[in-house]
Amino acid sequence: MNVKKWLLEKLMQIEFMKNELDVRKRESLTREKKTVESFDWQWRYLAEDGPDKKGAVLLWAPGWREKVDSMIQDELGLTKENLVGKKVLDVGCGQGRWTYGFKKIDCDVLGIDTSPAGIEYARRWGLNTRVLNLFEIANADLAGKFDFVWCWGVIHHTADPKRAFQAIVEAAKPEGFIHCYVYSHPRSRRIKMMRAFLKPFSFPTRRWIIRFWVRVGFYHGSVHEAFDALSPDINKEIPEEEIRNWCKELGLRYERRYPAWARSSKDIFFNAWRDSGPNHKV
Repeated sequence: MNVKKWLLEKLMQIEFMKNELDVRKRESLTREKKTVESFDWQWRYLAEDGPDKKGAVLLWAPGWREKVDSMIQDELGLTKENLVGKKVLDVGCGQGRWTYGFKKIDCDVLGIDTSPAGIEYARRWGLNTRVLNLFEIANADLAGKFDFVWCWGVIHHTADPKRAFQAIVEAAKPEGFIHCYVYSHPRSRRIKMMRAFLKPFSFPTRRWIIRFWVRVGFYHGSVHEAFDALSPDINKEIPEEEIRNWCKELGLRYERRYPAWARSSKDIFFNAWRDSGPNHKV
């Protein structure tokens, strides 16, 4: 093979690989955009959805507002005394249900989310929130500013969960504390089939289908919970060993939590903090 022909083939291979990467990047951005749009629609139209009243895990529910501060303490393994007055960042706050809990504990809490509808709803409850993507934390001058970073059910809906975790860790002070809930347990074949079935439909049609599934017992839970689990385009399941490795690479201690209110969950709740920080006995 002569040199010119060899060089031409190599250039063609490089161009092919470049094009392939560009396609994958565009596909990833499209999936992220669709996921963000799904949650914004959810917070705009399902924040107080009528048939969803049995699912008392939303901010409108008196029962939720009454117990959410206790749930936070249980999930973290900390007491109110450990939390009062601390600066807290609630990443992916949605409508602010956890933000409300931290405010009730007397924390200085800021909630961020990509959903304008969610942030608008949270502000109606007097919560300090802003529209912000977690990947923009450093650019928003929030890096290293918080005693506690709470990220509940968020990073598994991003195209790059590891980079998302790194971004939220950057928001914590050197002695700061991070808590996350992530999908880990593999979803059933039925759940995956339901997600695939819903994918071609508009959000209003998805809601109609989900309401029917909930009504006939095909999905056990509320309409809001089902939409949250089935509609987003990105739903990753992250093995615990992978999370442990993330923590190790970032110099963080890892502790899995088993909150009393979610004993039946097979997903992962965990605390993480830097070795250089205080020894959090949780």
